[in-house]
Amino acid sequence: MTKQKVPEEIWRQVDAVIAKSNKFTITSHVNPDGDAVGSELALYNYLLWRNKEVKIINNNPLPVVFNFLVDSLEVFGVFDDDRKTFQDWINKSDVIFILDISNPDRLSRMNDCVTGSAAYKICIDHHEGNDLFADLNIINVSACATAELLYEALTVLDYDIDIRTATALYVAILTDTASFTHPNTSESAHHIASKLLGLGVKPGEIHKKVYETNTWKRTDLLQRALSGLKSECNGKLTWMKITGKMIAATGAMLEELEGFVDFSLTIIGVEFSILFLEVPGKGTKISLRSKEFLNVHEFAKQFGGGGHKHAAGIRLYDVEIDNAIKQVIEKARGIFEE
Repeated sequence: MTKQKVPEEIWRQVDAVIAKSNKFTITSHVNPDGDAVGSELALYNYLLWRNKEVKIINNNPLPVVFNFLVDSLEVFGVFDDDRKTFQDWINKSDVIFILDISNPDRLSRMNDCVTGSAAYKICIDHHEGNDLFADLNIINVSACATAELLYEALTVLDYDIDIRTATALYVAILTDTASFTHPNTSESAHHIASKLLGLGVKPGEIHKKVYETNTWKRTDLLQRALSGLKSECNGKLTWMKITGKMIAATGAMLEELEGFVDFSLTIIGVEFSILFLEVPGKGTKISLRSKEFLNVHEFAKQFGGGGHKHAAGIRLYDVEIDNAIKQVIEKARGIFEE
């Protein structure tokens, strides 16, 4: 394997921190995706194996599509400003692991509680432009997913990966590479996947659970979104919007939007796809996808967002959706007019 790896001594440093600590919090970004969820579960299982007190606490519930990864939904605590239990746990934690986050703002309403805690903070991430905000930052932008770093860590720390942990890691890598199709898909991604299959992971079953669970509500919402799909710059730029009214009319859940923004990239000639999501009372969430030449991470940085070269996001708080569209599309057009 020629890919850059985190030096083993860094994982040994993490091991030393774990050994001398007892209470842990694991968290990730708002609206956790498959990589966030899978990485959290892998680390959670490892810390339980080490006989530590540990809780996963996120801003949002576990997305329904990933329910099969846990026996009980209570494994994932949902932070609420009024639920002092989780605030107290975070404040009293010895260590907080912050996974798959490059900027503490992506902790959303958990930001103040997490960054204000006296706990030792460890960030494990694979995004470009990480702010290095933790006490220990373990960043490798060449990794296909944060789960790849977790796999490295568990291997170095001699953890006997069980089938539940293997499944969580596989789901994380599968989803963050879009079923091993995105440009971040590396030799290492396939190598780790093969090792996980050797531990009993069943790729066909997992693919069905993650990607073949469409509901009629989701299908209705996708149909409505596609009916408003716009094409600009000679078909190189496409965008669509989803409003609160569309969500309410279909009854679809927000996590069912996964994959919508990728759809138009299957159209010949499209280089840049944008999805605008209205978040009533909280502004606009924007998802960005691109093909080979365009770095959407750099584009997103203009609006305080970020992510990967070909997959990134922006959150414009207090900016209503039509205004957000005007601002972002104007900048996007400029790329193709240069």
